[in-house]
Amino acid sequence: MEFRGITDDIATQTQAVVDRILKMEIDPEYKMELLADSFAAIGGEFFVQLFNAGSKVFGSEMMATLGMSATDQIQTLAWKLVQDYNLSRPTATTVQDFFESQLGHAMEGAFRNAQSLQKAPTLTRVSVGTTCKWCSVRSGTFTNPDGELFARHAHCNCIIRVSGYGSRNGLVTNYVKGGK
Repeated sequence: MEFRGITDDIATQTQAVVDRILKMEIDPEYKMELLADSFAAIGGEFFVQLFNAGSKVFGSEMMATLGMSATDQIQTLAWKLVQDYNLSRPTATTVQDFFESQLGHAMEGAFRNAQSLQKAPTLTRVSVGTTCKWCSVRSGTFTNPDGELFARHAHCNCIIRVSGYGSRNGLVTNYVKGGK
């Protein structure tokens, strides 16, 4: 399952909210507060939905309790958006990077959950176009990988696909007897 399309959609939709707030004729501190509140709400819900979707893939459903607890990260994001807007810099990449980092955190959390339930999920990481050395080393298919393979750097365009056993009541549904 590839969740990148979801991050693209939510980033595009959120960008409209960001643009509206940034264009308001209000104190920059208040803009930062509105942006931080928006990202805490949107980012937290986004994280929970991605975590739950990832857990379903791995057959290890559990309520996501982690959410967006990174208050400092959100405050920094709000400050950067206001600063970039005031300097006439584009803000879309910053918004996209935020949601891609949430995607990475949610998928890592769902993976760790599956591992704790002794599931052996599979991750395939594909580099797109010209890629850096850091991403090249992490490209490939891995069974039961550690969470580091979900990490992304700014402007990372790797495609990360995950799959799991889809077990139900302890029965593995994608196992084929005889290995074929």
